[in-house]
Amino acid sequence: MIDTIGFSIPLGSYTVLDRALFTPSLDLIDPQNDSEVIQFLQTKKGIQSYRLNPKHTQKEQGFAYPNITIYETYKHTSGYQCNLKPHISIPKMLFGHSIEEVNDTYYQEAVNTLQSRLKDMGLLVFEKAIHEASVTTLHYCINILMESETDARRFLTALSKMNLDDRYQTHDRDYTNGGRSVRFHTDTFELIAYLKYYDFLESGMNRIDRKPTLQERTIAERLSKSKTLPPLVRIEVRFNGKPSIRKHLHTILEIDKPTWTLRDVFSEDISRKVVKFYWDKLMDKPNNRLMLMNISRSDIYRKAKENFQQIPQRILDATIGSFERLQADGALQFKEDALKLYSRTKYYNDQKRIMEFLRINNLATDTRLIEFIDSAVYHKPMQLGLPI
Repeated sequence: MIDTIGFSIPLGSYTVLDRALFTPSLDLIDPQNDSEVIQFLQTKKGIQSYRLNPKHTQKEQGFAYPNITIYETYKHTSGYQCNLKPHISIPKMLFGHSIEEVNDTYYQEAVNTLQSRLKDMGLLVFEKAIHEASVTTLHYCINILMESETDARRFLTALSKMNLDDRYQTHDRDYTNGGRSVRFHTDTFELIAYLKYYDFLESGMNRIDRKPTLQERTIAERLSKSKTLPPLVRIEVRFNGKPSIRKHLHTILEIDKPTWTLRDVFSEDISRKVVKFYWDKLMDKPNNRLMLMNISRSDIYRKAKENFQQIPQRILDATIGSFERLQADGALQFKEDALKLYSRTKYYNDQKRIMEFLRINNLATDTRLIEFIDSAVYHKPMQLGLPI
């Protein structure tokens, strides 16, 4: 489903009712006045931002209001611009929480609600401008209700040991309240998985979701006291910036658009394709798949002993040694260490050797967790009926 979105609306498509509400107070230059332009370039380096956050009373209502920034810029290449940039979680705006799935049928309601919330904050925006707004931040996500908390934590532990791509850094974090998150990221892209209800209980900068609503915090606290927090794993794919959105959606959808609008990206189909693309990218790597399988050491050694006569000792030793390192260190560390010692070709040959050994001996059959996640990612999302 679509989650958080940020977009840009040009000057002329919105009206500010009270400039004093912004920080600092909204005081725009006259782009036709050369002396004001020169002073703006000299004192502000050609850029000034004005921020407007929801009032505390609005937050207490339990529904989300957008965080708003107006960016005033003057560049010799593009001239003067003064764009309104709201940033909002669509499900929180509609429902007061981010548990229920937002599907395509909610599109017009989302536009109407957003227009109304902006008006509450002192901004009049044309509906057409919202439909055609240029998207600058885009988060797609999926909620997966695991069969148990044990499975949820096992999945996140396995994920923390996986390798997405050499370009991505990986961070794994445990929280004092029992939460867990795993993040693959660059400066403009993030793939994050975390325990959703535990995240509601976190404070400040520790949270993945930085702004939980009153409704989310209240239900999480109640469920925590009764020790009935659902084992809900949230997977999010975050594109930050127009270039990132264009690049990644071009790769995934084979559609190249300089600008994606709110109307374009509000799509169940695109959301599912995006999440599926990165899940498949993880599962296409054999070593990553092994992280989600239960393979006992006793079975490995038993099969090795049975096949001692058929497999050269050095191959057996190398295969078992590689498997042990992979299980202990994870796919990411295994790859990093391997590439320090020998060629990329030998690393990939080691992967093939491990998988072939497991396949021949029927040891790689426990794919229950993989199939469970596959089912959630591949199929159209359903409302999970979770407490909220």
